[in-house]
Amino acid sequence: MELKKSHINNKLIKNEILSQHPIINNFLPKTTFLTSSTFQNFITSYPMVFCKPCKGVKEKKSFMVQKTKNNFKLQFQYRTISNLDRRDLWSQIVPFMSKEPYIIQHGSDTPKVDNNSFIIKAIVQRPKSYWKVTGIAVSSSTNEKKGYSLKYVLDKLDISNDYQISFKKLFTILAINSANQLYKYFPHISQLSLDIKLDTFFAPWIYEVNSLPKIDIFKKIDKDAYKSIVKAQHQIFQSKRRCLSS
Repeated sequence: MELKKSHINNKLIKNEILSQHPIINNFLPKTTFLTSSTFQNFITSYPMVFCKPCKGVKEKKSFMVQKTKNNFKLQFQYRTISNLDRRDLWSQIVPFMSKEPYIIQHGSDTPKVDNNSFIIKAIVQRPKSYWKVTGIAVSSSTNEKKGYSLKYVLDKLDISNDYQISFKKLFTILAINSANQLYKYFPHISQLSLDIKLDTFFAPWIYEVNSLPKIDIFKKIDKDAYKSIVKAQHQIFQSKRRCLSS
């Protein structure tokens, strides 16, 4: 395992490291390599599964499989194929696996806001000697350019102000603990973003941890958070620059 990279590329390695943390482990969906065997096991055990390339951020190559009344629905970023039996479903998936390794994760139904599924994005950075959360926002699952403030989403879900405070604290705890856990193995990382989804019971699940955060959504919906993120990025850059020149 390489320890000098500031970017962690392998999703399964990240998941295995995070699963060693006694708190974070409770908020991780079941995740493993996608094979014929694991695929059949997952679609039998869960009403919904997510499959994505093991390395990199490649939304266009990711897909979701959902059980329907009699068969399955296969959903890509911009298209959906319905009424597939197990054999036809697998034949649609095999071409993706032949090009690169994939992982499979269990999924669940999620609440919607304005008829959109959503992802909570928490940015955690280490501009000094400790990690801090510099922004939390929400983006549409199907359109990353469409975003909301966390308060707007929690208000739409009829979550009281007291519980909203608890949710924000929980997201902060998850982000900082995830960062500290990965930092043990990758001490050169300095910023991460967590993709968190809520199930229908409002329980959070960490589906993705990226070491190359996308921050455009913050520029649109939370300019103060965007400024904090950019400021931390500048501090991180300056710190690394000093280390290289010393």
